[in-house]
Amino acid sequence: AMAPALSLVEGAQGGRAFTDDDFNAAVRKLMVRFSIRMSMGSMFEAEDYRPWLVGRQGEIDWYYWQRYRKHLLKKGFPAHVVTTLDRLTDKIADHLEDPAKEGRWARKGMVVGHVQSGKTANYIGLICKAADAGYRVVIVLAGNLNSLRNQTQERVDSDFSGWCTRERKRIGSARFGTERRPVCFTTSIEDFNKQTASGIAMGLEALKEPVVLVIKKNKATLEHLHAWLKENNTHNLQRFPMLLIDDEAAHSSIN
Repeated sequence: AMAPALSLVEGAQGGRAFTDDDFNAAVRKLMVRFSIRMSMGSMFEAEDYRPWLVGRQGEIDWYYWQRYRKHLLKKGFPAHVVTTLDRLTDKIADHLEDPAKEGRWARKGMVVGHVQSGKTANYIGLICKAADAGYRVVIVLAGNLNSLRNQTQERVDSDFSGWCTRERKRIGSARFGTERRPVCFTTSIEDFNKQTASGIAMGLEALKEPVVLVIKKNKATLEHLHAWLKENNTHNLQRFPMLLIDDEAAHSSIN
């Protein structure tokens, strides 16, 4: 399979021995050419994994997911890629815990993919499905630089919220529905800080839509968020299922 691929490499000539650099260049060309096809990948399951998504499919209003799916197609994503993304995010969501499950629970996992393989598109699809299924708090840890956090917030604004937190107007996925939108406690120009926390007078109980926060992996930022959650939701915090996504898991990962 590799021999025909070498013809993709500029300057490859028949009759001469190919170098390691030629082979590496061919591999890179193939990865670029075929990555848009998006495979399902492999999955390792926990011993206590219990499927739940199929049993609840009929009762869930897939508002956020359907809006996001149409948005991706409008952006030019191939239909087969969106279909695979749908199946893949179903599998990942099913390996989370059912947000309707009673009592205290916690589940952890890791998704691994190549650079530029659609990782952000993947986890925003997962956020949409989690919000539809009943997760009430979504936290995205977007690296430890302001630039990374702001960039991630802009994607969440466009693809999940449909609301630009910088200019305060409808964008992106909002073209396919404006009846609902998540509550954003961070913006594309402001992380969650003490001033932001003091300006939020309500607790989670008062909110009908899920809350989404895009924050840096910064000690002070995490402490402000932790303090706000405790002070404003003293008696009922355990009632709000939370999805925490570490976007830059290779850098300064938290316990």
